[in-house]
Parts: sequence; structure tokens; C-alpha cells
Amino acid sequence: MNGRVRSLDRISTVSLSSWELSAYAGEYYSDELDVTYRFYMEGGDLKLKIRNRAPISLTPLEADQFDALGDRLHFERNASGKILQFRLNAGRVTNIRFVKKR
Repeated sequence: MNGRVRSLDRISTVSLSSWELSAYAGEYYSDELDVTYRFYMEGGDLKLKIRNRAPISLTPLEADQFDALGDRLHFERNASGKILQFRLNAGRVTNIRFVKKR
């Protein structure tokens, strides 16, 4: 390349049980993008399905945060711990809100 050294931060992950991951399952809708993201469990993993695209396996990073092929999803809960929505950060597009439908 150009002789510059590039350092990368290692992403640490957490381990969640299938039961903990299943709390994120459901459909979430974004008014801004007019799209529904569907999260579901498969083989003990949390997967994301967007329209006709191939499913994406999610990697839990820390409490209520996941990596989806480099995009970050941050889930938000109410005072009783119920997941209400998540916010998507995907490169230059940040803070896109998706509300849980069911």
C-alpha cells in the first residue's frame, strides 16, 4: 500500500444463551427506510432476514448490541426490560430507528 501502518481494534464478543437471544426475535419496522427487518432463531443462532436477501447471522458484542456484517445494531428496552426497538449504524448512515412490531 502506501507504507502506513493501520491498526484495528479487536471486537470482543459476549456469549448469550438461545433463550437470551430469542428475546430479540420479531419484526422491526423503520418509517425512515420503509422496511421491515425480521429476526429469528435458527440452530441456536439469531438471524436477520431483510426482504429477499440471504439471512445474516448476528454476533453479540455486548449488552443489547450486535454486529451484522459490519453494521451495528443497538437494541433498546423499557424500564421492565422488554425490547422495544433498535437503532442501526451502517457506515455513514447512523441512528436509523426500527420499532418492534411483534
